[in-house]
Amino acid sequence: MRRLLFLLVIGISVLTTSQVFGSESKYLIEDFFHHHGSVMLIIEVDSGKIVGANDAAVDFYGYTYEELLNMHIQNINNLSPQKVQEEREAAALQERNYFLFEHRLKDGRIKYVEVYSYPYRGDDDEELLYSIIHDVTPRVLSEQEAVRSRWIIMGLLSVGIALLILGFYKNNQSKKKLMISNRDMKNLFDNMNEGFALHEIIIDETGEPYDYRFLNVNQSFERITGLTNEVTKGKTVKELLPKTEDYWIKKYGEVALTGMPTRFTNHSRELDKYFYVSVYAPKKGQFVTIFSDVTMERKLELDLVKEKSLLKTTLYSIGDGVISLDANKRVELMNAVAEDLTGWTLEEAKGLTFEKIFNIIHAETKEKVENPVTRVYQTGETVELGDQTLLIKKNGDTLPIEDNVSPIKDSQGKIVGAVIIFRDFTDKKIRHDEILFLSYHDQLTGLYNRRYFEEELSRLDTSRNLPFTIAMVDVNGLKLTNDAFGHLVGDELLKRVAKNLKNVCRADDIVARIGGDEFVILLPKTDYSETDRIVKRIHEAISNEKLEQIVISISVGWETKTKEDQLISNIFIKAEEYMYRKKLTESQSMRNETIKVILNTLNEKNERERIHSERVSQISKKIGEAMNFDYDSIKEIETAGLMHDIGKISIEDHLLNKPERLTDNEYMEIKKHPESSYQILKSVDAYSSLAEQVLSHHERWDGKGYPMGLKGEAIPIVSRIIAVADAYEAMTSDRAYRLAIGHEASIEELKKYAGTQFDADIVRIFIEDVVPNMDLQ
Repeated sequence: MRRLLFLLVIGISVLTTSQVFGSESKYLIEDFFHHHGSVMLIIEVDSGKIVGANDAAVDFYGYTYEELLNMHIQNINNLSPQKVQEEREAAALQERNYFLFEHRLKDGRIKYVEVYSYPYRGDDDEELLYSIIHDVTPRVLSEQEAVRSRWIIMGLLSVGIALLILGFYKNNQSKKKLMISNRDMKNLFDNMNEGFALHEIIIDETGEPYDYRFLNVNQSFERITGLTNEVTKGKTVKELLPKTEDYWIKKYGEVALTGMPTRFTNHSRELDKYFYVSVYAPKKGQFVTIFSDVTMERKLELDLVKEKSLLKTTLYSIGDGVISLDANKRVELMNAVAEDLTGWTLEEAKGLTFEKIFNIIHAETKEKVENPVTRVYQTGETVELGDQTLLIKKNGDTLPIEDNVSPIKDSQGKIVGAVIIFRDFTDKKIRHDEILFLSYHDQLTGLYNRRYFEEELSRLDTSRNLPFTIAMVDVNGLKLTNDAFGHLVGDELLKRVAKNLKNVCRADDIVARIGGDEFVILLPKTDYSETDRIVKRIHEAISNEKLEQIVISISVGWETKTKEDQLISNIFIKAEEYMYRKKLTESQSMRNETIKVILNTLNEKNERERIHSERVSQISKKIGEAMNFDYDSIKEIETAGLMHDIGKISIEDHLLNKPERLTDNEYMEIKKHPESSYQILKSVDAYSSLAEQVLSHHERWDGKGYPMGLKGEAIPIVSRIIAVADAYEAMTSDRAYRLAIGHEASIEELKKYAGTQFDADIVRIFIEDVVPNMDLQ
């Protein structure tokens, strides 16, 4: 039983410290702790403070839960504080796990208790003892009483009692020959701890016993049963205890009639007690019973049986595999989970050595792993396996596992077995590998991330890797691509660049994404010229990569460390500076190309938008000429008019071509295009001056426009010109949701909203100076 209790403690200890391992085991053990019938305490090793107690502890000690948590174990234990501390330390070091103490209850009573303590680590890594406490007062008192009276009982009782019984039937002549005086015999008879009774059996006409009569009893009989000698003498058991079970009469009858002595333990329904009884026949037809009340011991045994059953149920119901070994490392117990994980049944495995059924290898090297049980038996300490362990099942399949092996020790600290608790690590390993991968890899591209790059940079920065080159890579125009085509396209652009970098670089090179559009390549044992050849191959691969009509462009700069005393941080800075110098020219060229691609894409997918932009450009140019702008300004107005709706590239086609009236949400999407146009043009030096003008072409003279609500002359003059040109072109052209309203009606609309929506001067110039010279076809 002690081994099983240790198994329980170890199991609970293991389940409490694997908080990775999931969250399901934790609440089962807490419920088991609080509602278990055994007294359980959790104690700090250093201070002895009680930090946990279950319901059974509250009932046993008589203190409230709060009172217990404000106490130290030395307030309960009758030993000196110094001795209690020594015993705690012995348990913490696993020098001893079993103790017999005297504990003081709240009402002052002293109870003998046996304590099973096992160390474990708490949630805050504090050192604790998990203690299971059993009240063994009846047993200890019985053992103490038995020690005092054993020789009297066994020696004098066997002779003296027999003589006493014979004395009832001898004449006065025989009495004088007794070696012990009547007074001494009476003292012995009355003061013995065990109950004593002399009976005669009563049989029926067939010779079968059906009752028995009390002839004499001692004082202990009276104390144990509550029946005095005066009440019992001459009475039959059926008269005194009419519900006495037949098995008592039958058992006593066999002894009285055959003369064969016996001993047994049984329960009396009438007295509601368990008795351990020795029976013999001094002469035929009579029998003597010498008995002890073992009710407390019996109940303790039943509690232990119940606890053992509960333990077995717990072991067979938890989700982990459990294997218990004996002192020779042979299998004693396996639960169903262990059978499933190993492929061995308990019937097959019982008695086999642990190594026979638990063959483990390293997951990567496939080499045999040292059996943890051997280490436990050698050191007496708990051992855990690493997370790279594979169990070879009976059928040869392998299974990733994690396990914990703990020793089982007796009261002297001797190892008498071990318990192995293990679980299928497959799902957890998959999650672990995923987390490990993500901790060192960029989620979008699959390349290494900045954390891995920094660790590898430090690791590779050694003399044996010289010359050591760092190459910085930046994706040109990523923001422009995101603004124009959306972030999904931008993400795909990054993935394409990453793929080509990885394909071109060598196996020992480290390619990492360290920022939004920044990559870095670590090239150990690579000089400047070799790096130049690698970079040329990268540019060639990128130039052959196609992503719809998008221009893919990167800028690469590098620097090589050739001497050991050069700081790697300076090499990194120089590589980055070189990359930025190249980016100044390469990026602008790429952005110019991207603007053309955006315009072409917009025009190709929507012919009406192309015509609209071209006409707005021409009308804006004519208004600029009528307002006597210089040549450069007129070219800028013309270009701004052409690109004023470039931001519509980010709007879905079905909204641009919707024949019905737009919903409020759809209209809000449409209204975002000036901001998109601004972001696109601002990223290109050649068009950055147009960005503000295009952004404001939907502002109104009265300040009710968008996106910023500018008013009057705060609106750029070019934006006011484009606003008039845009409105006129829109009203004189068919739209998806309406037909054109014609030239005259459009002029009337411009006049109507001059001074509110439009700049009145620009409307007047357009009507008086531009319209008369326009080809209205």
